[in-house]
Amino acid sequence: MPGFRENEPQPTETLDTASFFSSVLLVEDDPAHAKLIQRALNGVVGDITHAANGQEALEAISTSFAELVICDLHLPDTNTFELIGQIKQARPGLPIIVLTASSSIDDAVAAMHAGAWDYM
Repeated sequence: MPGFRENEPQPTETLDTASFFSSVLLVEDDPAHAKLIQRALNGVVGDITHAANGQEALEAISTSFAELVICDLHLPDTNTFELIGQIKQARPGLPIIVLTASSSIDDAVAAMHAGAWDYM
C-alpha cells in the first residue's frame, strides 16, 4: 500500500494489542467508573483485576501477576501517593498510571514523584 512502510501493520490488519499487557490491575472505588474503564480496555489488554480500594490493591499485587496498574487518584481508604509507594516497594518495575478528573498540576507532579509511570 503506498505511503506505508513494509513492516508496519496495514490499516486492514488487526493489531493484537492484548499482548501489550496480559494482566492489568484496576484500582477504582467508583463501580460505574470501573465498569467504563474495563469496557474501554476490553480487547486492548488481557485480564483485568478490579480492586475497589487501597487494601484490595495491595492484596491483589501480592497474589496476581499484573503487568500494569491503573489507579484512581482519589481513593476513600488510602492516600494514593502512599499506595503508589507501597506498590513500587512490593513490585519495583511495575508501571502505574494514575487516572483522575482533577486538572491539578500539583497532583500530577506528586503522582510522578511517588513513582507513577504516567498521569491522565
